[in-house]
Amino acid sequence: MEKGRLPVRRHEYLMIGGKGRLYAYGEAVRQYPDIGKEHLGELLLDRHDFGTVPAIVRRQENKKEGFLDVGWSSWKRKDGLRIRVPLTVREADVEQMISPYEVFLMKERWPKQVREDLKRLFSAGEECKADIGLIGAVGMEVLTGLPYTGPESDLDIIIGSRTDSDLGAFSRRLGTDFERRVDAELQFPGIGGVKLGDWMGEGQSVLVKSLDGAALYKKKELIQTGNASLVG
Repeated sequence: MEKGRLPVRRHEYLMIGGKGRLYAYGEAVRQYPDIGKEHLGELLLDRHDFGTVPAIVRRQENKKEGFLDVGWSSWKRKDGLRIRVPLTVREADVEQMISPYEVFLMKERWPKQVREDLKRLFSAGEECKADIGLIGAVGMEVLTGLPYTGPESDLDIIIGSRTDSDLGAFSRRLGTDFERRVDAELQFPGIGGVKLGDWMGEGQSVLVKSLDGAALYKKKELIQTGNASLVG
């Protein structure tokens, strides 16, 4: 990647180079011995159906120049909880950034057990003029081919609103057309994300999650970011 601060966003998938993965593996073995070297190797070093497991941009707590706080999410669980490995990596070791919007368009990789819901989601996005990104378990399965999703898996998405988006119609479609729970987050470029249900609710303020944490914003402040569709 080019020198300088990477333009990373929440939920972005990062492909880390070999040296960076070796460093991350060493740190993970030191920091998370209970997970075990074997699975940490599978998660951080091994190549799978579609490649290595990407890191995911998370809240930036370290704030050290040249470094990024990321997390690796496993397809395996321990004591009923998904195994997650939060670490810090060097920006120089990031070889590729993949947005959730790009992942949604990888239709040939859509997991079989959520394929019908993804088709409905694609149709809703086209009709309501909303951009959709895949995050969570489904996004990770699309990128790796590993069994992240199950019969009870939620469908986690982010939404990019256009000037002509109909968010009201899109929200209604999410509430009626899907066999599984859809957890949607509306994105405000350069600011953060808001749960779509909160945005469509009657409250005047919403909780915005960003790279730096979370804060309350007045809806009217966010509408003034320049996207006229956000009023509907």
